[in-house]
Amino acid sequence: MIKIDSNNIDKYKLTSITIPKLFELLNINSIGYMNSLKIHQSMIENNISINDIINDTNNSVSKLYSLNDNVISNLIKYIDSRRDKISMFLSNIDIIEPKTMPIVANVYFTSFRDNMLMNVALSKGYNVEKSFNKRVNILVYKDSMENNKKVEKALSKNIKVMSRDEFLELLK
Repeated sequence: MIKIDSNNIDKYKLTSITIPKLFELLNINSIGYMNSLKIHQSMIENNISINDIINDTNNSVSKLYSLNDNVISNLIKYIDSRRDKISMFLSNIDIIEPKTMPIVANVYFTSFRDNMLMNVALSKGYNVEKSFNKRVNILVYKDSMENNKKVEKALSKNIKVMSRDEFLELLK
C-alpha cells in the first residue's frame, strides 16, 4: 500500500479517488481506514463534500459524528497544516463523492474483532459501533453466547443476537 508523502503531495498523479481511499493514502494520524469509512458515511448523511471539509465550509468537520475528539482534532490539524497542498492535489483529480447509502442497522461485535467482516458490513450499509450502546440493534458474537454479559443484556432488550457465521450469511 502506497502512502502519500504529505510534504510532497503535489507530485502524485491520480485521476480519481474515493473519500475513504483519500484519507487512507494521506495517512492522517489517528484516522485509519475504519474512521475514514465513518467519515464517508457521515458525509453522506450530512451532505458534506470533501471540499467542504478541506475549506471547513460551515464548520463541516465538527458535523462529523461517530469519531472521538482526538480523531477530529488530528483531522483538523492535518488539514490546517497542509490546506494549500491538499487543495492543489485535489484540484487535479476527480473525487468520487459519497452516494446516498442508508444505514441498514447498527452492529456491535462482542469478544472479537474481524476487520474483513467489518469492512463488508460497512460496504453493505451497516454502521459498526465501537461500543455496546443504545443505537445497537444487532449484536454479533464469535463462537458461543455462553457466559457473555453483553449477549444477555442484548437479549433482555430484544436486540437481535447472532453468531459471526449467521451474520456472514446475512451479508451475502
